[in-house]
Amino acid sequence: MREDPIPDKAPLYEALYSAYGIRVARAEFVPSGDLPSAWVIAEPNGQRRFLKAFSPERLAALGREQLGYDLALARELRETGICRVPGPLPARDGRLLVDFDGGALALLEHVAGRTLEREIPLPDRTVAELGRALGRLHAATPRLSTPIPRGERFRVPFATELSGALEVVASIGSDERPGRRRARALVEPRRPAIEAGLARLGQLALELASDDAPRVLCHTDLHGGNLIESERGELWLLDWEGATLSPVEADLLLAFPVGRHITRAQVFDLLDAYAGEAGAPELDARRFEFFITRRCLVDLRDSLVRILARDRENAQDRFDLALLQSECLDWLPRIPRDLELVRELVVAR
Repeated sequence: MREDPIPDKAPLYEALYSAYGIRVARAEFVPSGDLPSAWVIAEPNGQRRFLKAFSPERLAALGREQLGYDLALARELRETGICRVPGPLPARDGRLLVDFDGGALALLEHVAGRTLEREIPLPDRTVAELGRALGRLHAATPRLSTPIPRGERFRVPFATELSGALEVVASIGSDERPGRRRARALVEPRRPAIEAGLARLGQLALELASDDAPRVLCHTDLHGGNLIESERGELWLLDWEGATLSPVEADLLLAFPVGRHITRAQVFDLLDAYAGEAGAPELDARRFEFFITRRCLVDLRDSLVRILARDRENAQDRFDLALLQSECLDWLPRIPRDLELVRELVVAR
């Protein structure tokens, strides 16, 4: 479990008052997820908000301008009712993103409820509602006024960094900290499979370079931690920092690996609910394989980069090692089974 990265809250509270006019009575760190850091903050009157803090490194990776588009998009989705999205709250000067400690802060409305990462599988009613929400989202793409500069081009820009991380892992010695040694023990036996997956991903990228499938607005990071069921039983979609114009398969990726959130039978229910809002999508097995493989390997890269950092606490290593195991290494050998279902979906549609 992650630890609160800002133990001294005084500068944070001062920044919130200066930018938003909000006085904070308490802040509860949200330890789930990886980036950015987040808190539920409460004002003296009990009003709660959701706060995200983007470190300088995370802000540079996302791009300040791109993050501004993401927040503006979330605001439009909230205001138009296309889907339930926590809306970003403007600062006194109207900005949706304010400076803090070399990085930035974004304040959003708080949705009282529970995230669904522990729901395995998701309830049938949630799967159906999620399918309808995705259908509405994708169908609404032509009507959106917020620019969406990010688009899917089927590239693998992380390949060199992942290959380098694998070399570093292989060189980890017995005198290094426990988290790094554990990473080596987990990764080294699976290195041939990882490298084979990376090679296959490169091949798929070449094949899909000229893919002309319709692009729609996709969230691209839907999983139980980014779904919240409100106290009124409504489904909300969180964290829009990866929103992209992409083929529909980028969002249907949430069905994989099969059994993590959705059963095999529920995948068909999800698509039926989707079709009721946006029509039956034209699916392609290669696009599914690309998105499945890329997601697994990107998560692997991200976990390794954090574990290989020198200045780390044991608790941080434990959190990232758990992600490395569950989100990457356990998924990799299951991809062929997932692709069997993909081929069945493509034939059925």
